[in-house]
Amino acid sequence: MDSRWAYKSLQRQSSKLIYKRDIESPRTAILVNKNVNCIPIPDFIQRDLVSAIFEVPTECGTREIVIASAYFPGDADEAPPEAVTNLVSYCKSNNLQFIIGCDANAHHTLWGSTNINRRGQMLLEYLSSSSHILFELPGQILHKNSPAARKCINWEIFRLSLTSKEDQLLNSISHIDELELAADQINSVISQAHEDACKVEPRTSRRDVPWWNSRLEEMRREVRKLFNSAKRSGVWVDYKTSLTAYNNEIRKSKRKSWKTFCDSVDNTPQMARLHKVLRKSHSNDIGLLKKSDGLYTTNGREILQHLLHVHFPGSILCDASIDRRTLSYEQPDNQLRSLSGIIFGIDKIRWAVNSFSPFKLPGSDGIFPAYTFNLRLRLVRFD
Repeated sequence: MDSRWAYKSLQRQSSKLIYKRDIESPRTAILVNKNVNCIPIPDFIQRDLVSAIFEVPTECGTREIVIASAYFPGDADEAPPEAVTNLVSYCKSNNLQFIIGCDANAHHTLWGSTNINRRGQMLLEYLSSSSHILFELPGQILHKNSPAARKCINWEIFRLSLTSKEDQLLNSISHIDELELAADQINSVISQAHEDACKVEPRTSRRDVPWWNSRLEEMRREVRKLFNSAKRSGVWVDYKTSLTAYNNEIRKSKRKSWKTFCDSVDNTPQMARLHKVLRKSHSNDIGLLKKSDGLYTTNGREILQHLLHVHFPGSILCDASIDRRTLSYEQPDNQLRSLSGIIFGIDKIRWAVNSFSPFKLPGSDGIFPAYTFNLRLRLVRFD
């Protein structure tokens, strides 16, 4: 299959594909679920190498790890290629752990080959000299915010849990630090209530598709029967004829199902979502940014710092070591206070909260709008 069409076939609404887009035939890619936070590394996105920085939840908090997909050309003299060794050096210099999945074209009995070739020996020597190790990843992990989990929330328990934790929230706010503390407290209380109310159960896989029907099921059984018969007899004519008819029927059924779906779209929001899905490439989001000195940012924090510096020059970047009570803030005059009271009225805040779809993709706090629909909104005046 032509690699361009192979890459297009990997596109999914629920994922994005990272690869070198401006070349004729890329040989590596990374398919990423849209719910996973990652930052592509432009310097290491090439024909035979693709890499990105991923945020991985651990017991000690979120950590950054580089995951790469690499292809070692079979006609090259060196294994691993220079691009891969440069990526390893980049990870070491920035203190980043990394995983590289590769088609190495390198044979060695250590990783299951039946023989050892020169490239396999070179790769083993490199791994040994660089103190790299191989390890296994754990099995499937089901997160509380996954689609399988968020549909099984007991809202009665959720509301009772929130009510029992109301005394943990601030009753008055007089400074920006207290405002942010209150926001953190609300997030924590909502998340804990969700943990109490949501019993995670793995979702069983459903293979049902709208275009499948009984005729296709019957033709599929016939194709399998003819395939088994052809293996025994060595005569493949009937099998190939039946397989062609089966594939043609699948294409016909898919076209009919797609036409029926399009005819059923009868309002603007549905059409807007459909248009958004069809026009989006789901590949290569914004990655590391190039700074004015020609160098690239190295992680998510540097990206945010650079964006803050470019779009909000003069802003102060505060961290935990800075007591913001010692910083001076420009106090708004009475006119601005009066205007803010009109813009951020109680009714408008309630309207804004209730305007979201219940399970719209959450922000960085991981809180779905459905959570706010099921709690008693309590507003605290910020003077």
